[in-house]
Amino acid sequence: MQSKRLRAAVICGGISPEHEVSLSSGRTSALALDRDHYDILPICIRKTGDWLIPVCYLGPDRTDEEINKCFDEFQASRETAPEGVHLYPVEAALIALKVLSPDIALLLLHGRGGEDGLIQGFLEFSGIRYTGPGVLASALAMDKIRCLRLLANWNYQVPPISYRLEIPERPDFSGFIRNVEKKTGYPCFIKPARVGSSVGMSIAHDHSELEAALLLARKYDSQIMVEEFIRGVEVTCGVLDRVAGDGTEERIVLPPTEIVLKKAAFFDYESKYTPGMTEEITPARLPEDMIKKVQDTAGAIYQLIGCSGMSRIDMIIRNEEIFVLECNTIPGMTPTSLLPQGAAAAGIGFPELLDIIVNHSIRKQH
Repeated sequence: MQSKRLRAAVICGGISPEHEVSLSSGRTSALALDRDHYDILPICIRKTGDWLIPVCYLGPDRTDEEINKCFDEFQASRETAPEGVHLYPVEAALIALKVLSPDIALLLLHGRGGEDGLIQGFLEFSGIRYTGPGVLASALAMDKIRCLRLLANWNYQVPPISYRLEIPERPDFSGFIRNVEKKTGYPCFIKPARVGSSVGMSIAHDHSELEAALLLARKYDSQIMVEEFIRGVEVTCGVLDRVAGDGTEERIVLPPTEIVLKKAAFFDYESKYTPGMTEEITPARLPEDMIKKVQDTAGAIYQLIGCSGMSRIDMIIRNEEIFVLECNTIPGMTPTSLLPQGAAAAGIGFPELLDIIVNHSIRKQH
């Protein structure tokens, strides 16, 4: 653990459909950051892009009640800022943040504007260190189409996909549907290409469901991909970079988690964030050689994409074959999130996990 007291800006919310999930990640992390080592500055980016920034840090005497009140205010729908908080348009937020001079920005933004390299570039321009991968790795991992094509070119197994780029608001999907039916078949997954948390994702079993699913996905992104439905064991595997006691850096590949659906047909938004909707088993119920193969795959993809700090790789196993689904560069930090579960299985509690992420980020230069 670091010796000096650090000023941590906990940045959450954001302009994506994952705004509420991000606020939950922010609240959980703000409550868990060690009061003896961190002053915290909870920051909410509204869906409009405006920033809510408190006038001062919460220090060592902060209470859970104060933190929860702050996040309750962030979640409230109001035009003005709550007492003790300034509302800044995005063009003024950078100046305000630089004046408050955080040692680290703990990024807990998910989806567009937070996980795609935009906020990372914003902070790099200001000279503020931040957690998680840099601009290029974030942008690449967020773009599922290009990321999976890259991985396929490096001989990783990925689901067969069809995709369309830059779709107009009122598209004609007839030709695309014919291509999907020929290449992918039913059932198939339909995904907005640059959105996380399974937002806008559907499964289609026939022509009419596919057409409706494409229209839904288009509401969230102008790029859409359709994957073959792979039946198998769904797993996810987290990777952490850590500064060891002697000052050297080491990479930790966490035990993989097996995701067992109880009600939903796939790991959708509700299943991810509603307790009891899934059974998440860590370590996964796999033979030792397959667990090692999963971990080796996660570590190699983490390095290939250029991730740093932490990320999580989602995969599905069918007949001993590992299909890579995606890389999450800012995994959720909610009470039901998978990265903290994998860390706990490795003997790393949640406050220590945050320390590991912060300490490595303080050391590195993007």
